[in-house]
Amino acid sequence: MVTCSLKGGAGERRSNSGASSSSGVLDASHCLNGQAEAMCRLDDGKKCNGANSNPLDESVPMELCPTIYPVCNLKLNHHDHPETVSVTLYIKSITKEFLKVEFEEKSVSVTFRTTDPGFLKHYPSFVADEDFMQWKIETRGIIVPEKCSYRLKPTNLELKLIKAVSSKWESLEASVDSSPSTRTVQKETWISLAPSTTSKRSSSPSKNSDEDEETNPFSPSSPCASNPVVLTKAGYTGLGNLGNTCYMNAVLQALANTTPLKNYFLDKKFQADINRDNPLGFGGSLAIAFAIILRQLWSGQRDSIEPSHLKALLANRASQFSGYAQHDAQEFMAFLLDGLHEDLNRVKTKPLTTPVESNGRPDHVVADEAWKVYKMRNDSVIDDLFQGQFKSTLVCPACQNISVTFDPFLYLALPLPPSKSCFTVTIYFIGDDDLPETETTGKAVKVSLWLDPNQRVEQLKEELKRACEGRFRYSNSEIEVVQARDGLIRRWLVNAAPLSSLQNATYSETLLLAFETMPSIVPLVHIAVIQRVMVPLDQHSHCSCCKKESESLKRCLKCFSVAYCDKNCQRSHWNAVHRTTCRYKPDIIAQPFVISLPPSLLTYQKLYRTMLYYSRSVDDLRFAIGEIPPASRSD
Repeated sequence: MVTCSLKGGAGERRSNSGASSSSGVLDASHCLNGQAEAMCRLDDGKKCNGANSNPLDESVPMELCPTIYPVCNLKLNHHDHPETVSVTLYIKSITKEFLKVEFEEKSVSVTFRTTDPGFLKHYPSFVADEDFMQWKIETRGIIVPEKCSYRLKPTNLELKLIKAVSSKWESLEASVDSSPSTRTVQKETWISLAPSTTSKRSSSPSKNSDEDEETNPFSPSSPCASNPVVLTKAGYTGLGNLGNTCYMNAVLQALANTTPLKNYFLDKKFQADINRDNPLGFGGSLAIAFAIILRQLWSGQRDSIEPSHLKALLANRASQFSGYAQHDAQEFMAFLLDGLHEDLNRVKTKPLTTPVESNGRPDHVVADEAWKVYKMRNDSVIDDLFQGQFKSTLVCPACQNISVTFDPFLYLALPLPPSKSCFTVTIYFIGDDDLPETETTGKAVKVSLWLDPNQRVEQLKEELKRACEGRFRYSNSEIEVVQARDGLIRRWLVNAAPLSSLQNATYSETLLLAFETMPSIVPLVHIAVIQRVMVPLDQHSHCSCCKKESESLKRCLKCFSVAYCDKNCQRSHWNAVHRTTCRYKPDIIAQPFVISLPPSLLTYQKLYRTMLYYSRSVDDLRFAIGEIPPASRSD
């Protein structure tokens, strides 16, 4: 015979027979969130899941029910829409055969098995092949169970809840605003957080069990407590993410390791400063919740905790923190410190104050007076540790009157140093084919500069002058910069052009070329030279029409890209193909360059010598100018 009794105020169910060889107990006093844990055993003392039936089937007899572990503080994320609510439960490796999702008008429950070792480590007594876990909540509003659905993925479980009435839910659960834990925090003190004594528990076990569960967040049955108690080094307790709440955990860990603030809360000094009547604060509940977190982080009794209660308190005041999405850590820290300041403000009645003007007095006198005025309305440990002053100077453009004020600040936004980018420039120096090159002048060099992309081309030229100092023909030479691609000048860069526009070049083969120009009072004449040949460099050995090999082929005199053995082949190929493709396309043989000369020196002889000089200075020139065929030209 099997006896199954329900304890914890849930009633009792027994079999008709008076004899019982074993019993199963449903006890709510030892669960994390007060839910029941069913323990059913057979006469041989082993658990039974039902060999030939689904253990989640409602028709399974009570004596065959498996153990169901209630899950609390589950990582989830939800998105509220006018008609629906999407909920994502972050549980890996859920077994599809042992998953049961139940939708009711005011609740949702998920019963499942998982093989994820990271999830199961929090439940050391869980038997993977026999036991189940259950997550259940009371929804904020009424849903339509028949229209709700779910989808199982390898890394999570997605639920889609259909609202009965189109509305906005401030939270997913109905217990966020009205749960006992929320109500009791406002009336708690630090003394009530200590565990009850053993004698008090034994005197009235049923009554005190409920009281401890409601007021003591460190009791074994409290939602704040985790199943396993892991002894670790003080200060090494971690914070679990409630979705994408790493921004909140980073702020809490930083504040928890601020020694003066930590000692202030752990030494119970904050109790005397709690301001429950401040309408701008949380009535002391935020300070108490923060103190609980610090105590847990430095107790050394847990490997990790989840600050869900503190997050719920802040979400009630700031709706942007109500979900589980990513937010700005600095924004969260500013809101948290402001709430702690108002909860711990030692000034109960704030007097009226007026701004302090300098009126020509020394800065230290004005700063001290302004700080005293500020402390008349604000005095807390947050001000003592994190508040400062900055000086503001305002000059009237009309009367030149100077106004100096000192304002308090909690944080300062400082710009980060800009990231620099590398700009590679090939610079060519002034030369002439008749002038000999020296070791330091004349030869083109390639320079790599690390500059801020927000700077201008003018700064790039200044850095080039510093990097190539001593190589210029003149001490006060100027520089012209162009962008080149495929042997053509694509862009002439002016001084005001931002360097960021050079980074956004579509083609990676775009080059930066710089050319030294002589100093002159008279404006210079800039000539862009493209190095190309008139006749293509490739040699034809076969006729483009009949494909016969011949050594005496004649090129097309318009495009020079095809060759024929006679006029008949030329006429046939022209009518068939070449008529539409015959275009003059000179081959580019090297990078372009720029010649800058004053009008007084702009002669054919000077231009010719300068072009020869730059042509021989280009690194990727394939052959010397003297070897170009007679039919070629340089434009």
